[in-house]
Amino acid sequence: MASELRDEGIVVHYGLVDIRNLDGDGLLEGGGLEDSLIAILARLRDHKEAVRSILRRIVKLPSVQRRDALTQLLVTAGLRPRMVSFVKKEAKRCRLRWIFGTTRS
Repeated sequence: MASELRDEGIVVHYGLVDIRNLDGDGLLEGGGLEDSLIAILARLRDHKEAVRSILRRIVKLPSVQRRDALTQLLVTAGLRPRMVSFVKKEAKRCRLRWIFGTTRS
């Protein structure tokens, strides 16, 4: 895999990192909701508890933000096999309903 981009008058060097090798627990503990959403793709001690923690934060958001955050969580979870079904199950337990692209609490 290439580690640089070249174009007229510019050269950019970069390194690739597999997110599964990053510490997701640090993102969960110290970051905002956006960091937590990314954290579920990284290495975690307990992915299920991470999802529950994120959902506890989402439940407290105002309606529109709650819907957007749940959508973002589902899209991000879709990058990991079997995680979407767990997110949906836990969302129901938190009284969040995913119905045709909207949430209801």
